[in-house]
Amino acid sequence: MIKGRTVFIILLAAVYLFSAGTASAKILERVVATVNDDVILLSELEAEFRAERKAGRDVTREEVLEGMIDRLLLLKEARRFRRGLTPASGETAADSDRIINDYINKRIKILIHIPFEKIRAYYMNNRERFSGRDFYDVRDEIEDYLVKQELKARLRQYINELRKKADITVMLHEPAARSPQGNG
Repeated sequence: MIKGRTVFIILLAAVYLFSAGTASAKILERVVATVNDDVILLSELEAEFRAERKAGRDVTREEVLEGMIDRLLLLKEARRFRRGLTPASGETAADSDRIINDYINKRIKILIHIPFEKIRAYYMNNRERFSGRDFYDVRDEIEDYLVKQELKARLRQYINELRKKADITVMLHEPAARSPQGNG
């Protein structure tokens, strides 16, 4: 019977031999960012990047990664707001989106009020866009547009505040290959 120490040495030797033989192997998976205690994997980034491109958006991997970081920060806050809601084992991206949207609606959007005068001023400054329709016919449309614009600005400000408090490390680009030692 082989003793525990011998098994450890054999396993260590096997790992060393295996790793030495695969030193030039291509990395299939790696962490591209950490956000507090969460990680974003290269495969997740690539899947999101492909989905964005397929949807016709002209984005870079860096922009997609920044969006993924923002989403993680918002999801953590949304779960905290819902009194410690933790991810369910079968939680889908749609579930997470619902949680985030619910949080945004209850914590940010609800505080937005567009004064009547601002809606009216927008109409007066952009009459040509409304094809001669009366102000009261387009008032709700204008208000929705102005609410979306204000929400976008407040959300960006809120995310920036979350980013200041978070521990975020981005490791998207692989480190440059080191030159062999001793080349003189």
